[in-house]
Amino acid sequence: MRATIRYATRSERVRGARTSLAKLRIGLSSLVLGLMAFGVPACGDDPTGPEMLLDFTVQRFNPIQGSLPSDAAVGGVGAITITGGIQTPCLAQPEDLKAEALREGVALALRIRLEPEQGGCIPGVDSFSYEARIENLESGTYHLTVSQRFLDDAGYVTLDTDVTVN
Repeated sequence: MRATIRYATRSERVRGARTSLAKLRIGLSSLVLGLMAFGVPACGDDPTGPEMLLDFTVQRFNPIQGSLPSDAAVGGVGAITITGGIQTPCLAQPEDLKAEALREGVALALRIRLEPEQGGCIPGVDSFSYEARIENLESGTYHLTVSQRFLDDAGYVTLDTDVTVN
């Protein structure tokens, strides 16, 4: 008695792999559509709302203009505008100040930090005014915290308030 073993050719293996991959894609698509039908968010969907947009502008503050502005926030249609002033412990350029906006439910955080690009920190005091606009927000009341961080310090909160968005 003689057994015959037949090996699949390369093209048969590739065709079989493609067929399996196509079946896997169809299965995964059906699974994602099924989960979405039951209200389960697909990967990458943010259950806290649409993606926020942040516009952050900084300009050097001239002391002749008066005192450095305090942080304040105003709600508008789909957005919150935050204005304020920053004194850095280093000589800096406006582009050395960076900001990020974070959201967790109705809690918003604006984090402003100093990141000197060239030469590190040259001791000295520099003053800047800024405006940050967080857009693409649904209407409601948000709890906003604004913090400033310079180099390796822990940072501090400059504004902690509730803001209503229309």
